[in-house]
Amino acid sequence: MKLLNRIIATTSVCAVGLFIGSVVAYAQSPQDTLFAYGAALNDGNARAAADVFSINAIFSQAGAPVVNGRENIFANFEGLFSAVSFDLSFTILDLSSLGDLAYVWSRSDGEIQVGGAAPMPASFRELFIMERGATSDYLIDQYYFAPAGVVPNVPEPTTWLMLTAGLGLIGAAVRRRALHARP
Repeated sequence: MKLLNRIIATTSVCAVGLFIGSVVAYAQSPQDTLFAYGAALNDGNARAAADVFSINAIFSQAGAPVVNGRENIFANFEGLFSAVSFDLSFTILDLSSLGDLAYVWSRSDGEIQVGGAAPMPASFRELFIMERGATSDYLIDQYYFAPAGVVPNVPEPTTWLMLTAGLGLIGAAVRRRALHARP
């Protein structure tokens, strides 16, 4: 029954697309969604970039406030594209699916140009969590990214462990030396 409802919904969308003369994408894959997002980003098209997000999507950058909702993401892109232009290529590092969800880890490399300044090299790491909709198209539900090579402000637990072990070894060596130095 669920498959029949999906076929009916897809057929209805196709018919609407034919009648109003718009292009309807069928069975869009997560890769197609990522390609559409990358093309819109490089073209500076805020509406097209926002339209690959679900209505209640989350857009998050390391160290910046979270943007919630497609229309807020659109407003964010509109402001961004008025000052910055992108020339990035996306590489999928890993793609996993679980039911109607797809997890895409990617890397984007290229150049960013701010205002009239010379282009600067740029590299980002991204996590896209996509959900398949009623028409089998994948929309970005959650998007997290950070510039490549960013070191977090708070050290990871392994860093604390190595620091503690190092201080312990130094303390043991000092104590041992102090014990052997006594007459």
